[in-house]
Amino acid sequence: MERDALVPHSMTQQRTPIKAISRTKSLVERAHEQLETLIIEGSLLPGEILPPERMLGQMLGVSRTVVREAVRLLTARGLLEVRSGSGTYVRALGASVIHDSVDLLLRANRLSPEQIYEVRNVLEINAAGLAAERAGPENITAMEAEIAMLQQETLPAQDYAQHDFLFHVLLAESTGNPLFLALINSVSTITIRAMHQMFAAGIYLRPPSRRLTLEEHSAVLKSIKQHNAEDARVAMADHMKRALDRLRDTRHSSAPDHLVPAPESK
Repeated sequence: MERDALVPHSMTQQRTPIKAISRTKSLVERAHEQLETLIIEGSLLPGEILPPERMLGQMLGVSRTVVREAVRLLTARGLLEVRSGSGTYVRALGASVIHDSVDLLLRANRLSPEQIYEVRNVLEINAAGLAAERAGPENITAMEAEIAMLQQETLPAQDYAQHDFLFHVLLAESTGNPLFLALINSVSTITIRAMHQMFAAGIYLRPPSRRLTLEEHSAVLKSIKQHNAEDARVAMADHMKRALDRLRDTRHSSAPDHLVPAPESK
């Protein structure tokens, strides 16, 4: 069988050809860079399977060991996905790639609530303003559905926190900017873990806390529905401040450790 018969279709018509690796950098680094370029430029398409290690090594002019290490690095970065018994596939370049990278950072550090909310303030206050300018009817309907879930008095605490989280994700989606969605989704993941402290203290079971949280979310959504960007930013800033205050109160009353554990991997 000829070699081209085993090469994915897009690699036979690629804009950026595979070239033998120069020896000026480490072989793994150069192999990693070239494969990354092929993925980013679309020469390797999402869902496409990579050629076998031996063939890819011949095309790059390196050993199978170098190919294996380069593939491992790209897999760790979320650009490739190894499926047991099937092969290595190109992943779609989307929010999940950024989420995975940020999640690794969060899992490697223990961050204070203040550090988390500093970042959330920068992202979510501005996202609220953009959502007010850009949200379509379908975005508003989706956020209204989450508000409706938060109104259920018998909703279990963990489910309540999940719908709280989804409201913020949907708001980010309403900006129309996938980077906002990726970053807010990633940073909010650690907030969900921090909420476990609230579960332990029963914070989300208390009607006053639920009522205040619902009112804050409703105020944000009201401004978005009115397409009032300034009011949306003010409402989100108020929500962020109050949410941090509630988390601090929980930490002081029930959590001996002043740092929030990094989130579990999904």
